[in-house]
Amino acid sequence: MKTITTNLFLVLLSVFFCHQVLANEAPSPEDLITQACDRSLYKNVCKAILESDTEGKGSSDLQDLGKLALQFASKNATAIFEQILDVFDSTTNEFERQCLADCSEGFQDAIEQIHDAIEALESKQYDDANTWITGAMGDAQSYEEGFHEEPGHESPLSKMSELFSQICSIALTITNLLNADAPAA
Repeated sequence: MKTITTNLFLVLLSVFFCHQVLANEAPSPEDLITQACDRSLYKNVCKAILESDTEGKGSSDLQDLGKLALQFASKNATAIFEQILDVFDSTTNEFERQCLADCSEGFQDAIEQIHDAIEALESKQYDDANTWITGAMGDAQSYEEGFHEEPGHESPLSKMSELFSQICSIALTITNLLNADAPAA
């Protein structure tokens, strides 16, 4: 009888440890994306971005997803910058040309700030990453506001700028999740 009890105990103990190992496994990439995007203000955009990239599907942690979101922000800001140059070349309105010149400077800064945010994220300096991301978002917003200083003018790149801000917001959500999980200094 003692052998049966001992064997039963060992079986139960091994089941318990197997359950613990499974419970402590890293979440799947899909679970990570869901975890991040469910907290984002832009859930659909978040999922579309993070699921569209093969790197995102293979991300092993939130750090990877944060970097991926920032890489998307960088690509988006670069595309906006290039579009600004194209629109600048095709417009003759001096006010709009000045706004676009200011915008090109702003998006050059935003691109640099996103790169700084990526470096901060890689160094696990999440507060610094948030500062850089917020600065990049501010540059994009000031670009939009410049066009409204004179009645009858609208930014020709509002939709692209809006997407940039949304991507930055998603990156902020992820860095805030990372910051919450980081050990206290």
